[in-house]
Amino acid sequence: ILMIAGIVFLVIGLISGFALYWLFFRKKKIKLKELFQPKPLPAHEKALGLLEQLRKKKLWENNQVKLYHSELTDIVRAYIDERFGVSSPEQVSDETLAAMKDKVDENTFAKLKQLLQLADMVKFAKAEPISNENDLSMTNAFDFVNATKPVEFKEEKK
Repeated sequence: ILMIAGIVFLVIGLISGFALYWLFFRKKKIKLKELFQPKPLPAHEKALGLLEQLRKKKLWENNQVKLYHSELTDIVRAYIDERFGVSSPEQVSDETLAAMKDKVDENTFAKLKQLLQLADMVKFAKAEPISNENDLSMTNAFDFVNATKPVEFKEEKK
């Protein structure tokens, strides 16, 4: 009887050991796709890259002012959505500005406000901005992204 009980406890112990190993200690298998996927870019790097591409297109110089301002605001709104969690692409400019008022300083807010209001005037009121206003909007977009990007802390080694 003791020998049978010992064998039963040994089998139960082995099964329990394999079950615990399976649940807690085995390594998760990494899928091949996950291994070779590039790390997603941070929101500010993506936005700065898209803004630079838009600058190189020179749309407003080719009489495509409405398209220029549409793409410019789309880039900034996507950045706001990804960086701050404000669903800016689905909001009108006033709603976006109201949501961002407490999240950024006054100078940065003024730049965002100029950018969005001028774009609204161009897109909906068919306003024709002068060339330095187009440049100012692009500069304000770059300044807004650079002013609101997350700060990275680097630890010094001693």
